[in-house]
Amino acid sequence: MKTDSFKALVNKSDYNTRSNHSENLYIVITDTTRLRDKLLKLSDDESDETKETVLRKLAWLLEFHRRENKPTWWRLFERRGLTELDLYDDIDCLVGLQRTKTSPYKPSPRARNLAYEYSFNQNQMFKGQARSFHILGEENLRVTALDYQPEIGLISLQSKEEPPNRLSLIPDEFVRPERISSYGAGFS
Repeated sequence: MKTDSFKALVNKSDYNTRSNHSENLYIVITDTTRLRDKLLKLSDDESDETKETVLRKLAWLLEFHRRENKPTWWRLFERRGLTELDLYDDIDCLVGLQRTKTSPYKPSPRARNLAYEYSFNQNQMFKGQARSFHILGEENLRVTALDYQPEIGLISLQSKEEPPNRLSLIPDEFVRPERISSYGAGFS
């Protein structure tokens, strides 16, 4: 689902009455924010107190997942600023991976992206729960874990671009809220 969105230029003092600054603030207006505003308006016009409460809670619930993802982003950026040594103690990260001599391969006949095999220290504590990872030091390169064999210290990673020979993995813990908030579209 493609979200129709645009930015509206507003005066910051409209939202912060304590500030005398005339700074401008961009607010992103999306289908979700429009639906939220519509539900809030309906709740204001509702005479039944129970229905008013339900509409108001539903309106604010629409943006819950977007707000809840902020700590996830903060944690990702914090981890990106750390070194391999710092990440070694983070059981969600896997560090010091070294490409093996196994040639890159297509994991299935229909696969578009190649898979690359890496070895790692088996003694490193790693939960191995994430499937998608960011690569430390690589701004826009993500990989997907295909085959994780902790007992022999091997992991296969699939990527659109060839990853470096040595790398460290940071989990992609972002939960995309678009699908969740799209369930509320029937109320608009």
